[in-house]
Amino acid sequence: MRMTSKRVFVLSIGISLVWLVGSWQMARLWAEQKVDALSQGMSAELNDKAFYQAQQIVSFLKEIHHIPESLGSETSVLRALASSKVIAESATLSKDDRRRQWSADQDFKKINSYLAKLVGYTKADVIYVLDASGKCLLSSNADTDTSFIGSDYKSRDYYTNALKHGSGYQYAMGRITNKPGLFFSTAIRDKERLLGVAVAKINLEQLEPWVRSANSLLVDEYGVIVQAYDKRLELKTLAGNTVDRLTPPQQQARYKSSGLFLLPVLSWEAGTYPLLHQLPNQTDPILLSRQRLDYGLELIATDSMQNLSQDRLNDKLLKFVALALGGLVIQLWLSWRVSIRRAREHTQREIQESEERLRQAQTVAHVGSFDWNPVSGELWWSDEHYRLWGLEPRTIQPSYEIFHQAVHPDDMPLVDELLDQALLGTGCYDCEHRIIRPDGEERYIHGMGEVFFDEYGKAKRMIGTVQDITLRKIADQALIAAKAAAEAANLAKSAFLANMSHEIRTPLNAIMGMAHLIRMGGLRPEQSDRMSKLEAASEHLLKILNAVLELSKIEAGKFELEECPVSVESVIDNVESMVRDSAQGKHLVLKTDIDCMPKPLVGDPVRLQQALLNYASNAVKFTEAGAITLQARIKEESNDSVLICFAVKDTGIGVAPEAMSRLFSSFEQADNSTTRKYGGTGLGLALTRKLAELMGGEAGAESVVGQGSTFWFTVRLRKGMTEAKQEIAFAPR
Repeated sequence: MRMTSKRVFVLSIGISLVWLVGSWQMARLWAEQKVDALSQGMSAELNDKAFYQAQQIVSFLKEIHHIPESLGSETSVLRALASSKVIAESATLSKDDRRRQWSADQDFKKINSYLAKLVGYTKADVIYVLDASGKCLLSSNADTDTSFIGSDYKSRDYYTNALKHGSGYQYAMGRITNKPGLFFSTAIRDKERLLGVAVAKINLEQLEPWVRSANSLLVDEYGVIVQAYDKRLELKTLAGNTVDRLTPPQQQARYKSSGLFLLPVLSWEAGTYPLLHQLPNQTDPILLSRQRLDYGLELIATDSMQNLSQDRLNDKLLKFVALALGGLVIQLWLSWRVSIRRAREHTQREIQESEERLRQAQTVAHVGSFDWNPVSGELWWSDEHYRLWGLEPRTIQPSYEIFHQAVHPDDMPLVDELLDQALLGTGCYDCEHRIIRPDGEERYIHGMGEVFFDEYGKAKRMIGTVQDITLRKIADQALIAAKAAAEAANLAKSAFLANMSHEIRTPLNAIMGMAHLIRMGGLRPEQSDRMSKLEAASEHLLKILNAVLELSKIEAGKFELEECPVSVESVIDNVESMVRDSAQGKHLVLKTDIDCMPKPLVGDPVRLQQALLNYASNAVKFTEAGAITLQARIKEESNDSVLICFAVKDTGIGVAPEAMSRLFSSFEQADNSTTRKYGGTGLGLALTRKLAELMGGEAGAESVVGQGSTFWFTVRLRKGMTEAKQEIAFAPR
């Protein structure tokens, strides 16, 4: 069976290839026939259009040529040319003198004015009259900067032709205007005597509308394109030109260029289509229509067959595809029948596998899904949805009533409210509620769904999921209970420490009092030394108890700050005086650095001094040589308050980076060796941070081992009222 299928496949491929090759050849022949028919039709239209344009141009040129012919009968012109004065001046005066003399002559001015009016009546650009020697005597532009008066034109072809044949014509660039134009001339005679030559010139730009309307080329008698619809083609020569008959100076005088390049007109598609040609740097073929004009001119009209290459290819491809499809449709239909059956089987397998994977994933995640039609009431549940509700999958037809009955009565109002909101506008359902299973077990469910609306805004479908979140709810409740227990234990600890501090401090005060009385009664030297150690230990223990008591009050929320005037300078001075003896005993230098503070300030000076003293005492304790600086800097200031940074800088042992994070914790120091060498409980820094936070600031430190440390804290002090403000505030109104 497999061999038979293989042979059929190979045979079908061979037939398909043969059919495709034949289809391509037929499509190519049809496309060529279509192009031939199209080009012949367009060529006929172009010939008609070119013939009409040529007739209009010839008619226009003849009108211009008639102008110099009519001047030969003008009496005033004849009289001026026959004047002996003119003949003499023409032979003896220079160009500038001729222009000056002839332009100033009153009779000549009248004729020049007449010629200027004649230019306005006709379509000529300039009309002028040359004397018998070729010098311009009269001109319509006599009053302009480009006046021809006095100029010598005897070398121009239109002058020499007029002398030989009675009339002449020439294309040339204007010597003075530098504009290309056509010159028409007629000899003026008195019987057999030559008096002069009348000339009319038109600028080539007057022919531009005709040239552009037919996408034409205007070619002179030497085969040079003198005007074109595309300026880039002008002054190019065509095949068969005779421009070589002109010497380079003649070319320069006629065209203002001595280097004229050939414009090759090629056959399109190697001569496959005789009527179609191609210009350089152009991909589209063109049609040409040549029309001979008078005066040696030729009009070549063009018509571009735009996108013909692409259209021909598209047409060829279209026919090829049509033929190919006709031959392949049966094979494709048979293949489709086979593939559709295989695809259906494959799709069914994929759907079954996908549904099985989804069922397994929902079972593992305890997530079910549903699809509900609120209009018809139809409801579909996944297998896991049944299990979450405590039912065997597909044992009953799910409905909204079954869902609603399972919801816990206390949660039913919330479920109804959120479901109504989703169906009536929000489009989103998200609700956590309890259900009661048939066996009486309560479970927490998180339901989510999206509502789809019809074009009238009415809910038509709701798709969503349900998830069993019972374990998460139990964990959340346990976490809340544990947090409450921890907070209660912390409060109990703080209360216990506060009570114990009070209880211990009472007998400790008694011990310190009795020690003082004993010292007052008189002691021997060895007894006095022992009593000093007892008093020092008692004072140290009292400091510890006070610190523990204050920390406990702060943590229990029972610590209150005072509100009274604060002098930052006094606080710094007090702390300095308290540590001065200890610092001098170690030969340390004490310095202060205080910004100019606003006055008055309001805060708790006792706690502020206590916090700064903790830093200063530590600095003296951990510094063996160098200096200690007490600083107070303003960080922020507003109309109502000021944020001040207090800092203590030392040149002590420093703190290792790994120990910095533990410094401000209760009963923590940098390391155990420090505790053994210098003593202390580690409560001072923790208490300073707590006090700074209570006063609206924070605390921190920077340190380099072996170089010293800077411990700082910030506090926000309220600005008090000055005497002037108080007088204003309490002034009678």
